[in-house]
Amino acid sequence: MTTFKRHIDTSLLPDDIFSYTDAQFYDVVKRIVGEGAAELFEIQSIRSPDAFLLIPDVFAILNIKCAALNSLKEKICLKSDDDLYIVKPGVKSQQQHITPSTSTKPNQSSSTVLVDEKYHRSFILKSITNWCQRYSSKLSLSEGVDYHLFLASTSDTNFTARIKCRCGSKINLVKLQKNFQLSNFYKHLVSATCNTTRASKKKSSKENFPNQINSNSNDDAPREVEGGVKRSSTSNAPQKKRFHPSHSK
Repeated sequence: MTTFKRHIDTSLLPDDIFSYTDAQFYDVVKRIVGEGAAELFEIQSIRSPDAFLLIPDVFAILNIKCAALNSLKEKICLKSDDDLYIVKPGVKSQQQHITPSTSTKPNQSSSTVLVDEKYHRSFILKSITNWCQRYSSKLSLSEGVDYHLFLASTSDTNFTARIKCRCGSKINLVKLQKNFQLSNFYKHLVSATCNTTRASKKKSSKENFPNQINSNSNDDAPREVEGGVKRSSTSNAPQKKRFHPSHSK
């Protein structure tokens, strides 16, 4: 007998969902699943997709008799006559849309993406660029300058990834399912021991500062006038000499 697996649509998830933490992650849960689900994650301190995927059942906590959970149970559960709380089916089904894994039905053709070194490198570099844009408009990190990415293959499908920061630190990336997670690298960049982000912002400010100086200098530059005489735009026009008639005695 042929069995079918449900196809879970995860297209609503951002490409760099694994870099989301805390409020940013809860906002995605709230937008896709609902406010009650976001509250369920927050009350359990599920602060990232990494933590979420390591928990077998995020609804198991609702079986605990706890006054702090009563308001949450009222939002996402149905209460039976014998005081049993059952999670609403709609909440459970929507929750699967934020699970970063997909499956396809048997005998259904689908295009497959080759997960090779080129794929991993492109995903990691794009994720870092997106993180920089969210962190600060003045921040831009370049591979080969601010950090170096090293990918090694142990087989045709298994890869390891490591980033060497410009400050000298080496960060190993953890692979979960198909993609590498960069949360460890992001935490390092904002730590007190790393000056890469601060140096990049300072460099960006210096690059913009000379342009500002040149712009101001051009305003005060001497200008040529008719007759070949150069005058500054801020110089005063020559004043006519005043004659005071002398009083005869």
